Amino acid sequence: MKKFPVYKILQCAITIPFCVVFALSVHTSTFSIPIPVLFLFWAWMIGAACFLLCDAFTLGRLLSSLSEAEHCAGLDRLTNLPDPSSLQDRLSTYSGTVLKDDISCITISFENIHTLNHTYGRHVGDILFREFADILSDAAPDGCFLARKSGRKFLAVIDGNSYERSVALLQNLEKEVSIHNGTAGFLPIQYRTGAAYNAECRFVSIYDLVKASGIRG
Repeated sequence: MKKFPVYKILQCAITIPFCVVFALSVHTSTFSIPIPVLFLFWAWMIGAACFLLCDAFTLGRLLSSLSEAEHCAGLDRLTNLPDPSSLQDRLSTYSGTVLKDDISCITISFENIHTLNHTYGRHVGDILFREFADILSDAAPDGCFLARKSGRKFLAVIDGNSYERSVALLQNLEKEVSIHNGTAGFLPIQYRTGAAYNAECRFVSIYDLVKASGIRG
């Protein structure tokens, strides 16, 4: 447990005695408030205002830290994309009703990441994996939910105008990876994709559509 901030102890040490002395002085004053009492009153007011500013600043920092923690909680540390838990939360939003036709799922697998890890080390592999995630993020159309599925795989869920936007994602991905591989030398990216369009599959469950987009072999 973190120690209680020193300034909070100081705040209590100053505020409480001032309140007690001021109350006793006012109680013993019959007709008018003496100047020393007024001095104590204004000193207390100024001190209280300073401590309130400190409290407001501390509260602002705590709220900012909480917001950042909530943001990071559902993200994969390596790729900064939604993690598998966030992906399951998103998929569960489709499980309450019959799945509509205009939705598609695309699974993307970074095929040679294990070879890169073995050949050049995990550090280099992590750099390439993060770069591939950035390429995927750039290739994904607006409104596409892209997440790390597990291990070397990612999943894109495209809801609305799904076929055209899925094709756009695959074309953009192919273009961006080609650019990377043209300048990467001995560190090329090799990937595979699998796509499932519910306009063709007519699944009732989103999980069946995800399974249909899976890459086998």
